Amino acid sequence: MAHVVVIGGGPAGNQAASRAASLGARVTVIEKEVVGGAAHLWDCIPSKAMIATAGALGFSRRMKGLGVSLPAGELGAEAAVDEPNLARRIAEVTTRLQRGTEELLVSQGVRVLRGEGRLLGPHHVAATAASGVREVLEADTVLLSTGSRPRVPEWAQPDGERILTTRQAYPPPEMPEHLVVVGSGVT
Repeated sequence: MAHVVVIGGGPAGNQAASRAASLGARVTVIEKEVVGGAAHLWDCIPSKAMIATAGALGFSRRMKGLGVSLPAGELGAEAAVDEPNLARRIAEVTTRLQRGTEELLVSQGVRVLRGEGRLLGPHHVAATAASGVREVLEADTVLLSTGSRPRVPEWAQPDGERILTTRQAYPPPEMPEHLVVVGSGVT
């Protein structure tokens, strides 16, 4: 049975691992951060959740003009973002998606190793866990699916308060009155 080692547990790596397992290969996925993909689960999904919240907030502010009235005790009430609730919702969605992805892989017989993968040669991969434990895997096929990282300009080093990366902004520590976005990626 062929052994396929996938370095990177994001969407592409997971799809490849799932397909290889369905074709009868023995599959190992090595993931350093989060099975399901850091960009997917920590950037894209949270940004879409915040967009949905903003849409609901905007709609609530137009309800009266659409012929919708609220109960007497709530007339004139101004809708607002419940920041702790929003943060909880984002965490629940990403956790559920991450867990589902990992459970699917495991149900298909895919071995998931938490740590860093490094090529040692054309058929050997070193998997090093955060604890420092190292395992050398022999593979018939190796797929590098490590994704990408945001490029942070020298002049705008994130401080977690005023200058944020996308991973610190979903949701931000406090909602800003004004925001400048540098970059044009998906998130």
